[in-house]
Amino acid sequence: MSYACVLERLEHRGSFESTAAPRDLSKLEGIKTLLHDLGHPEQAFQVVHVAGTNGKGLTSTMTAWLLQHEGFRTGCYTSPHLEDIRERITLDGEWVAQESFARHAETVLDLSESYGDAPYLSYFDLLTATALLAFQDAGCQWVVLETGIGGRADSTNVTDKALTLLTRVGLDHQAVLGDTLEQIAAEKLGITRPGVPLVSAEQAPELMPWLEHECQILDVSLTCTTTLPLTETDGLSSLHWPDGDRLALPGKAPSPPWLECFRISLLALELLFPKGTAVRSSRVDAIWNTRLPGRLDHRKSVQLGNWRFAEVVLDGGHNPDSLGALANQLQQWKISGYTLIVGMASDKLVDAVHVPLQTLVGQAQQTLVVPIPSPRTATPEVLVQFLSNPELPKASPPFSQREAGEDSPVEGFPDLNAALAQAGQQLEDPLVITGSFYLVGEVLRLTEGSST
Repeated sequence: MSYACVLERLEHRGSFESTAAPRDLSKLEGIKTLLHDLGHPEQAFQVVHVAGTNGKGLTSTMTAWLLQHEGFRTGCYTSPHLEDIRERITLDGEWVAQESFARHAETVLDLSESYGDAPYLSYFDLLTATALLAFQDAGCQWVVLETGIGGRADSTNVTDKALTLLTRVGLDHQAVLGDTLEQIAAEKLGITRPGVPLVSAEQAPELMPWLEHECQILDVSLTCTTTLPLTETDGLSSLHWPDGDRLALPGKAPSPPWLECFRISLLALELLFPKGTAVRSSRVDAIWNTRLPGRLDHRKSVQLGNWRFAEVVLDGGHNPDSLGALANQLQQWKISGYTLIVGMASDKLVDAVHVPLQTLVGQAQQTLVVPIPSPRTATPEVLVQFLSNPELPKASPPFSQREAGEDSPVEGFPDLNAALAQAGQQLEDPLVITGSFYLVGEVLRLTEGSST
């Protein structure tokens, strides 16, 4: 079966990612049955499992690079994808081949369809099984698995594991995971196993005592990135290891969120394969230039459709912490007076996201609101209302476009191209695009000849 046909079959199955409807978090019978009937591909390699709210993809990618640097055949499974579904499944840093993806996905789809209506299998279940088959077929020795949502009942939480990693926990997916940081963190801690170490980012001050207590109860050894502090002297940055070793960094870290992922990954490899100064230095060099598109992604001279913008920042931030990090990073980069294009899923418009969004809007010369290419999109009408009102958005009257010459800081557009046409009137002003990975993916499909 062709790659295109397999993609069409997958899309017909629907997905939690496209609906964001709450599900029963206690059920993993579907993926477990599927993997059993596939011969347990998840048992063919060792696993590092990554959960958290923000930074999971970068942490997973860095950890996979470090395992490859150690000489292991390494797979990495992340989500979401921006342009091509094969971004989710990499083998030694390269996307899985179309032929391999199609072959394994067809096997998974055929088997799942033979079950009828039970057990239930989601789109993410099917992709996860496809990835595990691809990793087994490629002879992977280590695999890094990023959770989709939560952890305890996530499709990826069906393997034994050698190590677990927890990135920063924040408010997101509250309808599924809970309304408080502790409730959300409890779901994410569901990836842990007794006796299996956990490396964690430094969490919010109110969460750290709870996390330490829970790890004691779960018999999980906790290592926090606070054990690998960073100092700056005369403009030079250094990491200080718990054993007293001091390691100078090659330069300035691109952002605080990047640095936290960097430290988690280094500590992960230190726990798995303790080494001395020379190896630590080579590990730093191996991942120092690791970046992911669409995450605090700063580019110069970017062609978007018919317009070449002098400076563009792309970020898929869609929750309070990630949007706040974007606002802080723009300040660090001394970027203001920009055109802001925002599109978000309707379920992301919660009270806590209003403040960082208002911060971004307040530094913009103009804010252009667009729908995202997802059934979950907030309409421009609703998002404009949300930006002017701290209450959760409700159905609003039909939105009227701004009249020519009328001065308004926030304006709705029917699609991205219409917003770019407006932004294109100020090509020398910075352009910041945020609110959703769906929107960032749509933008990336328009890029030509841009330099990061």
